[in-house]
Amino acid sequence: MKISACIITKDEEININRCLKSIKNMVDEVIVIDTGSKDETINIAGKYTNNIYHYKWSDDFAKARNFAIDKANGDYILFLDADEYFIKDCNLKEIISSDNNLYDAYLIKIININIDENDKIMDEFLAIRLFKNDINIRYQGAIHEQIVKTNNTNLSIDYINAVNLYHTGYSSSLIQQKAERNLQKLQQELALSEDKERLYAYLAETYYYLGDKDSAEKYAKLDIAQGRKNVTYASKAYRILIEILKEDYDKNDELKNVLEQAIAEFPQLPDFKAEYALYYASTFNYDKAVEIMKSAVVIAENYNDIEPTMFKNEKVEIANNLIKTWEETKNTAVKISACVIVKNEEENIEQWLANTAIYADEQIVVDTGSNDKTIEIIEKSSAQLYHFKWNNNFADAKNYAISKAKGDWIVFLDADECFSKETVNNVREIIIREHKNIETVDAILCTIINIDQDQGGKEIHRFINLRLFRNVDYLKFHGKIHEAIGNSKRELHILIEKEQLQIIHTGYSKSIVDKKVRRNLELLLEDIEKNGEGVQHYRYLSDCYHALGNHEQAIKYAKLHINSNATSVGNESDIYRNLINSMVIVKVDTKEVEVYLKKALALFPNMPDFYAYYAANLFRENRQLEAKPYLEKALQLNEVKTDFNEATVFANLLSETYSYLAEVNLKEGNISEARINIHNSLKDNKYNITAFFQLLEVNSNNSLETIIKEIGKYYNIKEECDFVIENLYNNISNNLLTFLLLIEYATLYKEKYKILHSKYEMIKLINEKLYQEASNLITENIVKDLKQLIVIILRIDNEEKLQEYERYLPGQIKNVLESFLKENVSLTDSQIDDYMIVLMAILELKQELLPKAIEIASNFSNIIKFKIAISLCEYKLWTEAATIFTELFNQTQEQSGEIFYWSAICNFYLSNKNLAKEHFLKAKKLGVTRNEIESYLYWLEKEYANG
Repeated sequence: MKISACIITKDEEININRCLKSIKNMVDEVIVIDTGSKDETINIAGKYTNNIYHYKWSDDFAKARNFAIDKANGDYILFLDADEYFIKDCNLKEIISSDNNLYDAYLIKIININIDENDKIMDEFLAIRLFKNDINIRYQGAIHEQIVKTNNTNLSIDYINAVNLYHTGYSSSLIQQKAERNLQKLQQELALSEDKERLYAYLAETYYYLGDKDSAEKYAKLDIAQGRKNVTYASKAYRILIEILKEDYDKNDELKNVLEQAIAEFPQLPDFKAEYALYYASTFNYDKAVEIMKSAVVIAENYNDIEPTMFKNEKVEIANNLIKTWEETKNTAVKISACVIVKNEEENIEQWLANTAIYADEQIVVDTGSNDKTIEIIEKSSAQLYHFKWNNNFADAKNYAISKAKGDWIVFLDADECFSKETVNNVREIIIREHKNIETVDAILCTIINIDQDQGGKEIHRFINLRLFRNVDYLKFHGKIHEAIGNSKRELHILIEKEQLQIIHTGYSKSIVDKKVRRNLELLLEDIEKNGEGVQHYRYLSDCYHALGNHEQAIKYAKLHINSNATSVGNESDIYRNLINSMVIVKVDTKEVEVYLKKALALFPNMPDFYAYYAANLFRENRQLEAKPYLEKALQLNEVKTDFNEATVFANLLSETYSYLAEVNLKEGNISEARINIHNSLKDNKYNITAFFQLLEVNSNNSLETIIKEIGKYYNIKEECDFVIENLYNNISNNLLTFLLLIEYATLYKEKYKILHSKYEMIKLINEKLYQEASNLITENIVKDLKQLIVIILRIDNEEKLQEYERYLPGQIKNVLESFLKENVSLTDSQIDDYMIVLMAILELKQELLPKAIEIASNFSNIIKFKIAISLCEYKLWTEAATIFTELFNQTQEQSGEIFYWSAICNFYLSNKNLAKEHFLKAKKLGVTRNEIESYLYWLEKEYANG
């Protein structure tokens, strides 16, 4: 019996020696198929074999592998990749002989290792690497090719457990390039293959490695929907999907369903049971978590199946420790006090009472002087009400509330704060979990999400702050304003729970924030007047001034804070954010802004915000292409959600970041990527005007019907359609497409909503029977629209387009436009009214077309030319008007005082002093009696006197 080893290579000088060396004692011959190496691959392979063949690569792995098989003389073939190797010899012939040659193929365990992380094991799976050299056994598939029997019979397969094959091709430094190559081939095969379902798991894996989680999730779900397949590593799609769902706390319910489905299809695998146990622990159902994890451990300790498992050795040990921790936690009992200080909180206190009742054993409310219905509402509840005489000191009021609390832990929220419905049930469970950790956890930070109720609950800003802490005498509040908990015994030990504890705060809604900020500034200034300005005030002063729009002061105090080397736990980034935004608003030079952006990036390298800001700064410098890596980094960090523990507003920047990246794509000519980023931008914020017009741009070659369908993917309800029409209307002069879309879309709007849309609330005027005002407004809009259409047609400079849209043009305007678009088309005096409409459109919207308009005017009579020249004077276009007056003087011997008067005006403003004086005097002589002439002559004489 002979075994042939086959390997396909291209520029594998780093790997080939290790691969061939590992098999030299296991095979009888080595076949190397090289597809175009330019390095030392062939020379190295030549030390092990003379069977080296050159093969012209055709983007089809199966064809290349089958070419190698045809060159092999062995009874069996061992087919390896160049980046695979054995670490010990194995007598393959003996294994095959012991089976009496019954099997067509053999599975070998392949272990993926990361050479960039000290050969850390990434995962493992079984794959056919050894098979009979049989004319009916060949590879199929241009990529992720598989061994099959071509005579439609099934392969008989056994498993070799005596040896493992190690693979380095998915190491960190290699995976991106390989995934990009694989994706291109997979997409090509997907378009041509009749067996598309075979590719779904590979597509999911490739997109996952490339960081495109949406596409990875899509193909993982498509693969799973087919049911369990009879292939090696059939669980791959489930593993990818579970990892994606685990990253999004909002998808916990979907994660549970997928885990249950995975366990049903792979009951012998401990991995999915272990993940299921972790899911139940995350929901604080420790009884269920313990039960499931114990079953996972039992399966792992007795595991013997070909489907790969990563749940073994150290992971089993970790699981046993988790079981012990969960059992201790579920038997812990604590009492929780919810505390709040209030003044005139009738709009918020009911929600606070209802929310805290879910997790608290008692509710402590301290009132500081309410005169609305706040006290009445509290007295009807089971909360304990206390009164505190306000002394302009938040710490005093809050410590008074603490003194009344009897709980082991205190949850201290503001009245306009409450835990989200997704996380409110986690409060008690997390406190119970951490209660025993008295030496390591004094307090818990959670995510505060500021939302604007006036904008439908839109997120403004999120940050982490302390809201949960132990009720012990050494933890107290300090500070009159922006008070904070301090530990009088030692450094405060804190735990951060960003995902599982999220508080919704409405106090910074647009209608509330100004009053609150002014109150805070007043308290700060009062403290400064009493005790002097210090480092502790700088960041809060910057916050207040930024919120109130006093950006010069915001910049001043932000810089003072930064230069003082003071820091703020959890929201230091706000200082840089306020500073950078204020500098942009007051138009500070971009180079100075860049200095602070670089500082922010150095301090907060894992935050997406400042990469997005840096990119925006590059856009302001018209360096769009240089912004691309910063935009991509911002999106990557947002996707990974690195635990940066700092305040972030990236939720507000996400749509803008995608639209910036789309702009870069458009400049690169990469329309397909631009489409993806435009979609992501509008998916996050459909009211992003830039992204909306980018959507029109990438669809500009389509029919109006197709474009309107594309718009309809994002804009459906009336408010959204209003947005579309409003922005088409405001940008109608951009191009003809915008104008035509507006006409078609407004027609559809009228049919759908049975009303005529008007930017100026036409319907309101009619409903109020203000018919004359409505009529005037209609006329005004018609004139404005007509002017914009005229400019659009002239910008396109296309005679065929003029014919196509002439039905929208009244009177003889079409003929006037033809004189712009065609050679040798002259106008007569009878067309002056239509010419003047075109001229006014040009003067208001597109003055670069003016030279052509003046050239066309040369065919009119002198009276008409004079009228045109006066119109130019009204727009202060003195040079152009003076040109016409000079032409009039050259063409007629008639002396007109008005012509001399207006010519004098032009020359005055053009600083032609002598000619201006001469023409003013001629105008007087010819009977022009305007008082302004004497004033102009006075100023001319004064200028002469001053030299």
